[in-house]
Amino acid sequence: MEKHLPKLLTLLLLIISSSSLFAQTSTITFDASNYYKGTTSVTKDGVTITFNGFDSKNECYKIIKEEYLIITSTIGNITKVVLTSPNKFNLIVISLNDFVVSSRGNTGTWTGNCNPVGIFAKTGQALFNKIEVTVDKSKESNVDATISSAGWATYVSRKAIDFTCSPVKAFAATYNAQANSITIERKGQVPANTPVVLKGNAGSYIFQQTSSAEAISNNDLKFNTEDFVVPEDKTYYGLAQKGEGCGFYPVEKGETVPAYKCYLLLSNPSAAKSFYPFNIATGIQSAVWRPIQQRGVRYNLAGQRVGDSYKGVVIENGKKIVVK
Repeated sequence: MEKHLPKLLTLLLLIISSSSLFAQTSTITFDASNYYKGTTSVTKDGVTITFNGFDSKNECYKIIKEEYLIITSTIGNITKVVLTSPNKFNLIVISLNDFVVSSRGNTGTWTGNCNPVGIFAKTGQALFNKIEVTVDKSKESNVDATISSAGWATYVSRKAIDFTCSPVKAFAATYNAQANSITIERKGQVPANTPVVLKGNAGSYIFQQTSSAEAISNNDLKFNTEDFVVPEDKTYYGLAQKGEGCGFYPVEKGETVPAYKCYLLLSNPSAAKSFYPFNIATGIQSAVWRPIQQRGVRYNLAGQRVGDSYKGVVIENGKKIVVK
């Protein structure tokens, strides 16, 4: 027995390791037959589906033409969605500016790595009697952040993040010395080690990593990798919510700014104010969740990306157009 003990221990360790690996993903199933009628969202085990309504006749979740079924997760990025419908599919699944869907009969499957995922009804209405969502819960695949009840936060990620499919908006901030004002402008992708301001509902979020992102220009936000003491009044401004509202307030001389906490360093202390509210740049999308579409990127009705030479009906910026 003793000579077999090392082999048994090795086998046991292998079993434990395999279990740990498989435990990184979790599949949550939403069965419409168990749906509590009267609501337009269901949350289960950290995953939420939001839809337009419920079809009582077919006992199905429903989304109408040119609207979305939105799937969000607080436990990890979504890597797979399996949709079962009583009808044939007429959908586009939107993820990270790619339109991808594969379907056989009444079952459609999306695979990728995104949070949230938006399922778009191309025409008519789409009905689902079962939705299966697979989530990757491994920390290596996800980058998280927390937004307080103020609805705003500053954020620096060690990895590049794609916010195009996120319910959280990311903004760069710039200081205009002539106008003595601070303007924030929304960004879709944010490179690693780039400070930004986040806007979203209070809670913890998991963001989608991307392999690369273009550098952001016109961003005056800064951060330090170590704690530091502010050397002068009305030069360093940090994000805070106080009596005048949420915005940038001066950090007093002698106070400590924590590592990776974003701030603005003003070059003209004599013109500095005690409070800078947010001045949101024009062209920012409304608070209603919609994926940011890449300008000039086109897809055919099968959801495949096409080039400029393609002729026929295409989808560009979420709208159908005819290219002749």
